[in-house]
Amino acid sequence: METLKPLLKEIESSVKQEVNQILKEAKEKASDILRRAEAEAEKIRDISKKRILEEARERTKAEVALITLNEKRRYLAEREKIVNSLINETMNKIPEVISSKREKYRETMVSWIIDSLKNLNHHEAVISANEEDRAWLEREGLKKISEKLRENSLNIKLTLGPPIKTIGGYTMKTPNGGRILINTIEARVKSMKEDLRNIILKNIYG
Repeated sequence: METLKPLLKEIESSVKQEVNQILKEAKEKASDILRRAEAEAEKIRDISKKRILEEARERTKAEVALITLNEKRRYLAEREKIVNSLINETMNKIPEVISSKREKYRETMVSWIIDSLKNLNHHEAVISANEEDRAWLEREGLKKISEKLRENSLNIKLTLGPPIKTIGGYTMKTPNGGRILINTIEARVKSMKEDLRNIILKNIYG
């Protein structure tokens, strides 16, 4: 038994060393696993932070874009309101201009009617205008127009239709209504509306 003691002691020492080595390796592995886990967690945190920041940036961009779009819409709506107001103001002033420059207006109307008769391309035409212009056409206007037509070697029979509601200008048609030309002041302003808008915008906004 005494002879076995040193052997047992040696075995015990050897086992202890082995156990200590195993424990040491286990600790090192555990530390390595922990380090890698912490590094992975940090990486995940960084990715998460980046994603949150990116999402916040995108939301901010979207909100700024929406605000900008809404402001632009509001600006365009206000601008359109101003332009329409000025166009309406122009329309409201037309009767006053016609009244103050009656002779010039009637000369222009004769010229318009002759051009329309050429475009109508028919031997007979019915002309309608507001009550005041119709009375002038009946009194002397048609005679002046007929004289101008003869100077251009055109023989077109002219008759007057019932009065129409308009600031100025006229409508024209063939007797059977097959062709109709509308040349009222309102129609002319409407066709020129975009040009008027551009002129007003240029003067207001440069």
